[in-house]
Amino acid sequence: MTIPVPLESLFPLLHRSVNCSFLPGAMSKRAAEEMTPSLESNRTGPDFFGYYRAQVEELLSQEEKIPHHNHVDAKKSSAEIIGAELSDVKQEKLNALLRQCVLNSIPEVDEMQSRVDSMYLMSQLSNKKRSTLPTNAESVIPEDPRCKEVEDDLRLLMKSDPSLVKEIVGNHSSDLLARLNERQQHLEKLLDNVVTTCSLSTDL
Repeated sequence: MTIPVPLESLFPLLHRSVNCSFLPGAMSKRAAEEMTPSLESNRTGPDFFGYYRAQVEELLSQEEKIPHHNHVDAKKSSAEIIGAELSDVKQEKLNALLRQCVLNSIPEVDEMQSRVDSMYLMSQLSNKKRSTLPTNAESVIPEDPRCKEVEDDLRLLMKSDPSLVKEIVGNHSSDLLARLNERQQHLEKLLDNVVTTCSLSTDL
């Protein structure tokens, strides 16, 4: 008999399977439903790349360049040339913005990595036939007494409705790819603005 499994309960379970050594025990299915946001809400959140790109654009749009006689040698490497035409104050502000952009993006990167790990774990389980799901001796989840209930729940999910599991993994995969593509576009625009504005012109 197929046991209905709420969509929202699968990935908290997988997250617990990846990090279960830090938890006192397995979360109930009901608790997972109450604590977990929907797929749609997972797509929302602060757009750090977009915010800092706007901040960098505003900073670099301000006319404040050092005199031409202070230009560095054009034969120097690009790493030395970038930012050479900016004042020390503007360079410090730019460096601070870029550093803060990276720091504020780390939690989102960690969250996406956790979801990737979860999907990989589920793929490992779904690639096995129901009759050959991993036993205690060949578990795909790290050995830990506190992980056993989580692993049992994972096996139950795969046995009860593998097609639903496949659908959920596919939905989360598409969501992650969309977010990665969006972040990549913002990052490329940010870097383009920095390099274009801060690099010395070849005709100087």
